[in-house]
Amino acid sequence: MAYGEEIDIRDVIDTLENKMLSASDMNEEKTVNLEELMTQSIDLIDNGYKNGGQLLGETTGYKLLDNAINGFVKGDLCIIAARPSMGKTALSMEMLNKLPPGKKGLIFEMEMSKGKLGIRMLAPRTYINSQDLSKGLIKDTDFSVIQKEAGKMANKNNVFINCRTGLSVSEIKAEAKKIKIQNGLDVIFVDHIGKVRPDNPKATKNDQIGQISEEFKNMAMDLDICCVVLSQLNREVEKRTDKHPIMSDLRNSGCIEQDADEILMLYRDDYYAEREGRKSIRPGLLEVLVAKNKDGNVGAIKLYYNTNYQIISDRPILY
Repeated sequence: MAYGEEIDIRDVIDTLENKMLSASDMNEEKTVNLEELMTQSIDLIDNGYKNGGQLLGETTGYKLLDNAINGFVKGDLCIIAARPSMGKTALSMEMLNKLPPGKKGLIFEMEMSKGKLGIRMLAPRTYINSQDLSKGLIKDTDFSVIQKEAGKMANKNNVFINCRTGLSVSEIKAEAKKIKIQNGLDVIFVDHIGKVRPDNPKATKNDQIGQISEEFKNMAMDLDICCVVLSQLNREVEKRTDKHPIMSDLRNSGCIEQDADEILMLYRDDYYAEREGRKSIRPGLLEVLVAKNKDGNVGAIKLYYNTNYQIISDRPILY
């Protein structure tokens, strides 16, 4: 291939990586007949029965959310969408923090440095304000807590971080392939879809986002991982009296609705209460609106967001 005329070296690398994936222990998807399909389906049902109705995917870290969407299912594209400062990145950090030992996660963070990302992951574990951590505004006694929690995370060693900006989906896939081959991989997070470099910069924004979301879905299937992609919402939600988001608020493309297996939309009343100068009717409440769920019901799930420490939990935490 390398000696061929007008060859793109990225195509050569992609071909080699695909061959390496096929040669590894991963299951290459193949055509099956109905007998094989039914055997696999019965095995899946029986395995769930023996394990008391176990999740199909990896845990999100939140029991109610797991029950709703069956965890992070391999092959699925899960979209987490919200207006800025609503808690998208905080939720993804908490989900990575809660990933069980032995399960591997990868995050492509295109809006902050590795150092700041690490601080965002440490804040909820140390109960120290993330801005204070960034500035070093801590007590002498805090150092032992910080070192202890950092050591726990280092020993767990199951999350990989990439903070390069302007990556294309093909570049994200290449990095995910490498991690999967070398270490195994269960779920990736991308923050966020609007920062992913499109293959065709001359296309409309709608077409660009549509192509990117389709490629992420294909990547989830090809690599047998769950792709969790963060997305912003357009400003239409700000014009309504009821600012709970709906799927048509997804920025730039209705194609995301089509490609995604699950769409989770975030809403906090206290965010709008602060902006509007009123008292929040639901202080600390983070509503996770399951707007699309291919294998389950839609509806709202209540989580609790302590913005001071970037903690998102199943129940209120007072610190």
